[in-house]
Amino acid sequence: MTSMIRIKTTTLLWLLISIPLFAANVGIDLSSEKQKITGFGGMNFPRWIADLTEAQADKAFGVGDGKIGLSVLRISVAPVESDWSKEVTTAKRAVSYGASVFGTPWSPPASMKTNGNIVKGELKTSSYADYATYLSKFVNYMSTNGVDLYGISIQNEPDWLPDYESCGWSATQIYNFIKNNAGVIPTKVIAAEGLGFNKALTDPVLNDATAAANIDIVAGHLYGTTPSDYPLARNKGKEIWMTEHYTTSDISANLWPEALEVGKEIHNGMVSYYNAYIWWYIRRSYGLITEDGNVSKRGYVMSHFSRFVRPGYVRVDVNATPATNVLATAYTKDGNLVVVLTNSNSSTSNLTFDIKNATTSVTSFKKYTTSSSKNVSDDGSVAVTNGTFSVSLDASSITTLVFTAPLGTPTVAITAPVSNASYEAPATVEIAATATDPDGTISKVEFYNGTTKLGEDATSPYTYSWTNVAEGSYSITAVATDNEGKTATSSAVTLQVHIPQAPYSGTSWTIPGTIEAENFDVGGEGVAYQDNETENRGGAYRTDEGVDIEGDATNGYMVGYTITGEWLEYTVNVENAGTYIWKANVASGGSTGAFHLLIDDVAITDTVSVPNTGSYTTYTTVTDTTPALTAGNHVMRLVVDGDYFNMDWITFSNGTVSIKPELADKWLHNSGTYQVYNPLGVFLGSVNLAAGESIEKQVGRLTSQSGTFLVKAKNSSKSYLIHVRK
Repeated sequence: MTSMIRIKTTTLLWLLISIPLFAANVGIDLSSEKQKITGFGGMNFPRWIADLTEAQADKAFGVGDGKIGLSVLRISVAPVESDWSKEVTTAKRAVSYGASVFGTPWSPPASMKTNGNIVKGELKTSSYADYATYLSKFVNYMSTNGVDLYGISIQNEPDWLPDYESCGWSATQIYNFIKNNAGVIPTKVIAAEGLGFNKALTDPVLNDATAAANIDIVAGHLYGTTPSDYPLARNKGKEIWMTEHYTTSDISANLWPEALEVGKEIHNGMVSYYNAYIWWYIRRSYGLITEDGNVSKRGYVMSHFSRFVRPGYVRVDVNATPATNVLATAYTKDGNLVVVLTNSNSSTSNLTFDIKNATTSVTSFKKYTTSSSKNVSDDGSVAVTNGTFSVSLDASSITTLVFTAPLGTPTVAITAPVSNASYEAPATVEIAATATDPDGTISKVEFYNGTTKLGEDATSPYTYSWTNVAEGSYSITAVATDNEGKTATSSAVTLQVHIPQAPYSGTSWTIPGTIEAENFDVGGEGVAYQDNETENRGGAYRTDEGVDIEGDATNGYMVGYTITGEWLEYTVNVENAGTYIWKANVASGGSTGAFHLLIDDVAITDTVSVPNTGSYTTYTTVTDTTPALTAGNHVMRLVVDGDYFNMDWITFSNGTVSIKPELADKWLHNSGTYQVYNPLGVFLGSVNLAAGESIEKQVGRLTSQSGTFLVKAKNSSKSYLIHVRK
């Protein structure tokens, strides 16, 4: 018996070894678009090191053979105006190659800082307006000298204070400056360029509608961290830039395969939805160009992205790790297709891809390879048959495949609305597009919502007015047809149509009174609430909303699965001006939960820590007093400052009650919810009374004190005095 088993096992192993195993083809889906690429760049710092020469600038920003093809230049905003002129020469050369230029200050002028020094210190609050003017002046200076800046940052690495030009900013200071002062700056505003891409520096800005309107690009560096997605920034329609990093500075930029790490980091940035990736010094021993003026191995690796994935390309869906130690990203624009592949294996890797949903027939790629012995070498062509192609990747290499669409194909792009635009239902959406054809004319542009045609326009400017649009999410495209019948489809533009913000029940919550957390306003994501995911993870109530709600109809509902940065809004009516005692019923199985409350964007509480109650079903109350509130209708916002707690309700009382109670025994005949007050009229909480249940016992569970208490029926004018004996 044992011998038979051994024979069968040996036979099975032989079969497994003998039968070749084939991996499934890797799909590249051109209809599944991710982020638009603004560019790839580097830093020039002529105040600290020698300026790039004309020849070096040509190698950095040129797109021909042996050049890197950078499309973004980062320059410094000197704290002394007399140094500004040092930035002009190379900036103008970069612009002549079609590159975008943006500026970063390492420090405001010394006179604007708390320590009167350009090293360390902070920006004086009284200098916020002057600093916004200073940045604006730099933007105008560069424009006058032939360089229209793409954007300007407010500070380099505000969370690190080295012993050279620097300035510290807290998240609150960044928020206040951007909200109250950055709106006057005449170009795109960039923040916060934290040392390790600390999202906490920009979360407060993005979570405030007024502040968010004054920032265009959310940026960070990668020192001590790795690329990661920033959904909040993407959901707010902001570009995400990595504006400074170098992989190492203690080895030559020409070491191989160490230089391949640059390609891996750029890949990780791209799949994390970065719109731009900016290296540190362009010319340095560890840079893209070495001190002798030659392009380094690191520079050639970066050029596999920067030279071929040009501004305006859009990343499309492909498996980011299609094989062991192989990375892949793909990009498209105007029918062109670029695929970048990194092979970290010490041997050749072979892959097969299927191209899906291409608007232009892809017939073949040009193949470019950088390895230990190659520098963006032209390795011939890769044939494509019926959308399928196979490619062999050299050991320890980076490869870029380039398909250029033939002339004659029209191009089309939607210019309005911008992606992620928000409208109030019933909406009127004005759609506009541009369309061109290199060797003919445009016959018409058709507009689609998904696969449903909305309308068309045969004359430029191509527009369509979409009226009476109901609540929902929509994906809009434009299809251009030329005089030869050739067509092209634009990138999709997403938009949200929401119902107007209003109380969930149709009536404002009354203060004083109790606000049930689960009954936040209607209006949807980004209007009545902000939730970090679209799923209602509790799924118990309001399942068409993205807020996580637990509980049931018998025991009540509560908001759970809370994550820092989320918020909920409630329309309230303050009956009388004055201060109020507030109390919140909360539960948590940990000690990280925290929140604060605002009314009309003004804080009415400090950050409130939620205690560890032992479980998410064991509730306790936290309480404090509000500042003076004004009478009338307002919007209250509950902001989550710390992860993972449940919120049941928030009640407001004015500290006194003005009712005439009856004396009651321990059994009340009417079941329901009763509000409990102490003899001074201070609200203690609510109890739910079932038929035949003892009110004395219920109140006794609410308070540790003996004595006389007043209970008031929540849904009627009845009130009672009861005695609790401990």
